[in-house]
Formats: sequence, structure tokens, C-alpha cells
Amino acid sequence: MRIKAIFWIILLLLSLKIGADLRLPGYNVIPDPYIILDEHTNVWHGLSLRKTGIPTAWSQLDAYVTDSKTIGAGGSLDGFNLSVDNVKPTFKNFSSFPKPVVGLTEMDYGRGIYNTPLVQPYLDHPPFGAFILSLSVSKNAKTLEDVNNFDLRQSAIRIAVLTQLLIFVLVFLITKKPLIGIIASSVYATVPSYLLLSRYALLENIMSPLILAGIIFLILAKNRLEKKKMDRLLGIMILLAGITGGLVALTKLTGWIFILGSIILLYLWKFKFKQILVYTIPAFLIGILYFVWGFYLSPKLFTDLLLLQTGRDFIGSINLLVTFFRVSIYNFPLDGWWIGGFIALFTIPRKKEYLPIVVMAIGSLFSALAVSGANYPWYFIPLIPFMAIAIAIFLYKLATNPSLLSILFTFFVFISSSLYWGYGVFQKIQPFMLYRLVFLVFIGIGAFWEMGLKKEKYKKLWYFGVIVLLMILAILNRRSIFFILEHWGKLPLIYTPGTF
Repeated sequence: MRIKAIFWIILLLLSLKIGADLRLPGYNVIPDPYIILDEHTNVWHGLSLRKTGIPTAWSQLDAYVTDSKTIGAGGSLDGFNLSVDNVKPTFKNFSSFPKPVVGLTEMDYGRGIYNTPLVQPYLDHPPFGAFILSLSVSKNAKTLEDVNNFDLRQSAIRIAVLTQLLIFVLVFLITKKPLIGIIASSVYATVPSYLLLSRYALLENIMSPLILAGIIFLILAKNRLEKKKMDRLLGIMILLAGITGGLVALTKLTGWIFILGSIILLYLWKFKFKQILVYTIPAFLIGILYFVWGFYLSPKLFTDLLLLQTGRDFIGSINLLVTFFRVSIYNFPLDGWWIGGFIALFTIPRKKEYLPIVVMAIGSLFSALAVSGANYPWYFIPLIPFMAIAIAIFLYKLATNPSLLSILFTFFVFISSSLYWGYGVFQKIQPFMLYRLVFLVFIGIGAFWEMGLKKEKYKKLWYFGVIVLLMILAILNRRSIFFILEHWGKLPLIYTPGTF
């Protein structure tokens, strides 16, 4: 038993090492740091909070400009904040300071100079995620202009390793099978679209590990409840889940949906009302700090921003189909694993142990759609860990109980994508004969199983064959990432002859 545990730990550490290594090459320029300016604003927000406690960052919401014309003033960049008439804001003078202040400064994000509007107090989002994202910025940075692209994403890259670890822990708690956890961890570490999105200094990348940690604490509490261990540790687990839930809400407003999802889980798992309160009270008290904070700094501005954000345009549900098909961000490749992750969510077994995965995956989808997030692909980042888990569950089922449909789905979605980006693009001419051969092999194997030839020796052979296949796919995905990074912005087109 101890030898097995050491074996799985080694595999987990290897998976984490691979993921950490793959996130580093070119992270400061790929994906393009000038496409999603929220990256910069999140880090600036955190830096201004740490320096003076007064939030300052970029925003394009009209409420700042509208309110600044009536009760605010123009400001100039001074360190990490905006000064007015050479007076820098502090907690001591902020009650009499103009609110909001709007300033314009020139910034270079890697593609020329942009006139960037800065606002103060910045209240678009809660402060916790921004605070975390700013922690890795060099101490030599004395002003927002000093924050370079190397600093920008370091916290996100480190957080991604933690997310990968929590994926394994969650899967192991649910399935009791470390192999599925290793597969899920490796998928999160090597799939190009997942890895590239995890580089962004976005609040969604801070939400992901908090959501996973919250589920883990809830499952640990549930396990103790089922064993009738009504002790202090049970309460501690619920309390920790409540704290992490509150921090999700203090990272982004959509975090309240995950608090609701956790309360639903506690109710379905038959926790007592007092125990649910142990979760709800800290989650609510921590999450509500954003509203207290906003109304304290600038009541009118905060009210206007809340009304503006809840009334954001919804481009349409068809945007979900676009996001389902690919990551619709500039220069991103078409990745079959992205499509497969969405489809795999619908294949999660209808068993009670998978309930937390289902509830939180639905919460992730709803949180994106409810606030017009389908218009912005990065709103789906909190869904990625659950997509990786769903893929791992699907692939494990493929190894233990295959069918013709699951075998063909694996070929057309996962294998085809990895073969194309990890092998085919390296050739001057696509190896169509190899594709046909692999296709025929998988059709033959699928037909073999459908004919009922499922003797035990063949099942074992198939099981180990799938494990080898997954190792090959991981290697191909790793090669895919280096090819995509090297050819970023000039990737080969995937097309059908006769179309544009």
C-alpha cells in the first residue's frame, strides 16, 4: 500500500512539474497581453490597494466619466494612484477627495502606445483576486507604468499549479481512484487551450482554486457526517468551505452563484440547518465586504456601477455555441480538447458521488451566461477544471468499459486534435495515410467490442493500451504547445477544401 502511494505521488509531482514547465515559455507575450486589458487592470487594482488602500485601475464603464463631470475631477498618475492638484489620496483625506477621479496616461502593452483612462476609486470588481494577482510584481515597480509583462502573469502561473493539485485531490476524494486524478491533472497541464488560458492574470483564474478548495472542504465534511462523527473537525471543514466561498464572492460577483451551489449541496447531503449556517454566515460576511467597501468609498458611484453592470448587453445565446466550438480570443488555435471538454461534461455518470462536479459545472455555465459572460470567452475559465475532470472520467470509462461511440468520439475529438498539432503540423504535407490507418484501427477496435468479444484478457489488454494511448496524447499535447508558441499569430489554417 505504501509503495502504491509513493508511486501515485511521484506521478502527481511529475504531472505538476510538466504543467509548471509548460506554462513558463513565452508567458509574458503569449497570449497577447494587449488583447484583454483586464489583466493589467486587475494587477494595477491590487497594487494600488497594497500601496495606499485606494483602488485605482483602468475601466471603460461610462459611470466613471458621467459621475466625474458632476462630482469628480481630473487626475494625474502618481505612483499607483491618481493625484489631484498634486495631492495624493490616502485613507485620511479620501473622505474629502473628489470621487471619482479620471486620468489619462500613455501605456505600452506590447503593441504601441495607448491612451489609457485610469479611474479612482476603481470599483468594477471586488478586491481579493486583484490583491492576489499583484503579489508577484517586482518591488522595483514604483508606478503602474513600471509593471511589465513578466510581472503581470507570474501570480496566475503559480496559482495554476495549485489549481492542478486541487483537481487531483478533488477527483481522488470523489472517485477513490488516483489514476483518474492523474489523468485530470495531466489534461489540465497539457491541453493547449487550458494551459494558455491559465496564463492570464484574470480574476477567473483566482476563482478556480477557491471553488475547488471549497468543494474539497464540503466533501470532507460530508464524509465525516456519513461516519456520524459530529465533532469539531466537521465544523472546521464547513467553516473553511464557507471562508473559501466568501473569498470567491470577494474575487468576483459571480462567486455568489458558487455560494448558492454549496448551500444546495449541503441541503441535498442532509446537513442540519445549524451546520448550513456555519457555512453561510462566514461566506456571506466575507462576500458582503465588497458592498460595504464600495458604499464606503463612493456610494453614488458604486450604485451607478452596480446598475450598469447588471444591465450589460447580452449578445445572444448563440455566442455559447461559438465558445463551445473554440476559444474565441485573438490568435488562439482550434483545439479539439476544448470542444471535447464541453461534450464530456454531459457524459459525467449520474451517480451521487459526482453531484458536486455537476452542481458546480452548472454554476460555472450559469454564472457566465447570467451576466453576459458568453460574450467573453474567459468567463468560462472556472469551468475548465470541471472539463478536465469530465474528460478524465470519460477516458477512464473508455479504458474500463468501451463502446463504439466512445471509441470514435475519442478518435475524432481528442486523438485528431493531438495528432494534428503535435505531429501533423511538423510535416510539410499532412500525413493523411497515417490518419486513415489510425481511423481504421479505431473502427476495428470499436466493432470488436460491439460484437461482444469482451473476454477478460482482451479487457486487460485494452486497458493498458488506453493507458499507453493517454501517455502518447500527453506527449503530443506537449509538442503541440511548443509548436503553437513558436508559430503564434501565424498558425496554419484548418480548412475544408472548397470553403473559405
